[in-house]
Amino acid sequence: MKIDLRELAALLSAVEGQQTFGYRNAPDYVLKHIYEPLLQGKKLLFADLDFEAFNEDDLNALEEWINDRGYAFSRLCRLNEHFSNAVPVSAAARAFC
Repeated sequence: MKIDLRELAALLSAVEGQQTFGYRNAPDYVLKHIYEPLLQGKKLLFADLDFEAFNEDDLNALEEWINDRGYAFSRLCRLNEHFSNAVPVSAAARAFC
């Protein structure tokens, strides 16, 4: 696979500023009281949760949010792999930094 870096740079500079990856919004309560403690390796006790503050749809939204982040991460890793494995090409003209 060959990548034309000049064309890529031109296309990237022409894109208007926008959010790169759109994530579904997971509810704040679920993120703060369920996801963050689990992410930090803390124990999550049912007694500490307010079951009136979230429902099953909120947990499904959290799962989708986590899956979206994982999918975006894997796409970025694949893109990085393409750039890392690209054969270096010498510049046709001498350049000074």
